[in-house]
Amino acid sequence: MAVRLWAASPRTLIATARRLRPELVPRHAVAAAYSAVADVCVQRLGATAAEAEKAEARLLNEPARWRAERMCDALEARLGLNEAELKKVVLRLPSVLGLSVDDTVLPKLAALQERLDLSEAELKKLVLSLPAVLGYSIVANVLPSLAALQSRLSLSEVELKKLVLRRPSVLGYSVEANLLPSLSTLQSRLGLSEAELKKVVLSLPAVLGYSIVANVLPSLSALQSRLGLSELELKKVVLGRPQVLSYSTEANVLPSLSALQSRLQLSEAELKKVVLQLPSVLGYSIEENVLPSLSALQSRLQLSEAELKKVVLQLPSVLGYSIEENVLPSLSALQSRLGLSEAELKKVVLRLPPVLGYSIEANLLPKIDWLQCETNLSDDELRHKLVTQSVMLGYSLSDRLQPRAALCDELGVSRSLLWTYSSRTPEAFREACEKAARRSAGV
Repeated sequence: MAVRLWAASPRTLIATARRLRPELVPRHAVAAAYSAVADVCVQRLGATAAEAEKAEARLLNEPARWRAERMCDALEARLGLNEAELKKVVLRLPSVLGLSVDDTVLPKLAALQERLDLSEAELKKLVLSLPAVLGYSIVANVLPSLAALQSRLSLSEVELKKLVLRRPSVLGYSVEANLLPSLSTLQSRLGLSEAELKKVVLSLPAVLGYSIVANVLPSLSALQSRLGLSELELKKVVLGRPQVLSYSTEANVLPSLSALQSRLQLSEAELKKVVLQLPSVLGYSIEENVLPSLSALQSRLQLSEAELKKVVLQLPSVLGYSIEENVLPSLSALQSRLGLSEAELKKVVLRLPPVLGYSIEANLLPKIDWLQCETNLSDDELRHKLVTQSVMLGYSLSDRLQPRAALCDELGVSRSLLWTYSSRTPEAFREACEKAARRSAGV
């Protein structure tokens, strides 16, 4: 499609010509059409005419071209920026072109790097995420703010650094005026200890920028009211899933809870139980992900509505599983290894819902092989025992089954007692084995 150059501005004409045939555009033509900053943006950074004009409009004072060029050279060299990265920094903070390289920007970068013990790569990442930091007063404002934040949350140097790298914008916050009061308000609302408040912030650094009074507190109240949560239960939810502080409760969370409740026919108490056991469910996409996954699991195992509900109530984490990619292939592998019928596979899952989350390769298959070999069972015997005693699939091989097998050997009794007394406590299992040993010895 032809470009109507006769209708374009001089800057657009020159920018277009420079992209198509840069060798035909003399430098004086560019200089005539652009200011120093816009010229640098177009010639040095490859910005469009519109980008250059926008950058120029944000300047209060026009710096000399030599100063702008020198700043570009200094940023490239000091931070190892490529052309695209330099363009990003300058277009987001055009005023940096008018700052002094030696008196302002380089000392700022050095002070920030030293204070946070940043590597060169981390310093570069920080500037690219927050170009505005180049304009901050590091010594007068940023460093005291970091010290106040570190003191308030009892952060180690490593924790402070981690927080800043995850949330660079914290460097621009008014800590004393806004951030510390907001933290105190959040702490008071949830009854958080100092350690718990610190945990929330480290898990969700973005909370430092939230409007606690205007947004977070109303959202917490709405969630608490919807689920009938006590103060302790609300606190438990937030500590289990700090990201809940960022959710839009009215727009997203409450409709999702209603959809989940309707799908599984949960009572209010059951819905509350699911959320308390799996706070992360508040952030799930119920309509797009959870409901289709539940349907796939129900179809695969031919579960009734009541049986599906039972599985979810016993294993709320199933709502977050990748059913198609992980659970269904694992079920097929388990079924194949044990020669289970569809009805038997269903029985195993209903008796031990956590089996849906076990790793087939790392957990179930090695455990099944061990049980068959070490307790001397045929395929049919193994299948029958695991269908009727599915709980055995949930026991730890190294922490429970193998030590109990060793105890049987030590006392000279059959390892079949692993099955007979599978649910007994360690003390009760030992007592039963010792009693069996005495019977065997005729004592």
